[in-house]
Amino acid sequence: MLPEIERFQKWLRRRAPNTSTPIHYTNDLSLFFNWLGKPVVEVTVQDIDAFIEYSQSLGHAILTINRRLAALRSFYHFLGIEMEKPPRNPVLPKRHFIRLGQKLPRDVQDSNIERLFQMITV
Repeated sequence: MLPEIERFQKWLRRRAPNTSTPIHYTNDLSLFFNWLGKPVVEVTVQDIDAFIEYSQSLGHAILTINRRLAALRSFYHFLGIEMEKPPRNPVLPKRHFIRLGQKLPRDVQDSNIERLFQMITV
């Protein structure tokens, strides 16, 4: 595990000691940097784009991909606090986070409509 990720995990544990966030975020970051094979300071916006495409090709859920993006965004925010010359955050919310589609309303059954009209006319 990268030393930056270890420091980030300790920082998260101090901020949220009774949650599973440090574990999940650490796993997400390790997965990303193992996949990418680049140092933390060399990650680009295009690398994030490629990671999203890779995750989608594996069939990962939208919520899983968005959590991994949140982990990366938080990690780079942490680096901004910790480092004197931090790298730029490569995760751009408007560009990278995937929106969940909204469900359309379901049709109302005829029997329910009839009951509604009966109640109105009474």
